[in-house]
Amino acid sequence: MPVRITRNLYDMLLLIWQAKLCFFAEGTDCAKIKARFSAYSCPSWMLSKYPYQQDSEMIRLPNSRDAWKTSRFNETLKRELEALDSASLPLQQNLTLSSCVSDEPFKVMVIQSQEASRFILVKIAIMYSGIEAGCNCADDPTPIDTHAEYCELMVSIDKNSTVATIGGV
Repeated sequence: MPVRITRNLYDMLLLIWQAKLCFFAEGTDCAKIKARFSAYSCPSWMLSKYPYQQDSEMIRLPNSRDAWKTSRFNETLKRELEALDSASLPLQQNLTLSSCVSDEPFKVMVIQSQEASRFILVKIAIMYSGIEAGCNCADDPTPIDTHAEYCELMVSIDKNSTVATIGGV
């Protein structure tokens, strides 16, 4: 049965590959790495030397669009964003104290919102947890600790299609 690689595992493998820790020697050829991963039926994005590109699935926030200009907007947006998988948000790129995003739930806080001609623009803060991954050796005494992480992001919601684009501030 082929092994499926999740985005969290991809992020960890990318980290290992970039830092050249444990598994890959300093002069390892990229073709050899691709050949090693291809035995596990990895998706094409895993075999790329470039960072992961977000899935083609678009994030839609119809309830937030409908609640715009009402007192329910902040709570509705918060609820819709917190229902998303943390992998759909650029949390990994915003880590400051740890190396991987943990699976714990994250919290969203709306900082500011305004309307542009076609878009609703919202500045949000996300409080989440990250972990400092050790080498995972059998004799590694390092416990897996979580660290509180914080990032600010901009959410742009298209008022017609409800498609949201989420990126750094």
